[in-house]
Amino acid sequence: MLRPEKLMNTASQTISERIKRWGMNNKWVEIERRIDGSAWFNKALGLYVIESCATEKDGKKWYHVSLSRKSRLPSYEDMKLVKDHFIGKQNQAIQVFAPESEHVNIHPYCLHLWHCLEGSPLPDFTNGSGSI
Repeated sequence: MLRPEKLMNTASQTISERIKRWGMNNKWVEIERRIDGSAWFNKALGLYVIESCATEKDGKKWYHVSLSRKSRLPSYEDMKLVKDHFIGKQNQAIQVFAPESEHVNIHPYCLHLWHCLEGSPLPDFTNGSGSI
């Protein structure tokens, strides 16, 4: 899996190059590759992850990661692990709770994270203190 800022330029990279470059352990297996991202599975954890990149209506490039399990919602620990591994420990991720009128549920046990590749779209909620 690639760091978000590198995702847009990966079409020519082989899986072995990706694994070597980003230190991905062999527990994450790429199960599908698409032009905008990839799908991954970690058998030991029972987690599926789909990553993609797109320019959204705000004109900014966004990296999207969805994570799912077959029979239950991913836990907070699952979300943190996937966020740290795919988006990065020092990068901001956003989970959106859409209004019910805009909510679409394709998979009952899937959660989503977004990372803006062009800086944070959120204000500094720490008010300069460095902690929330």
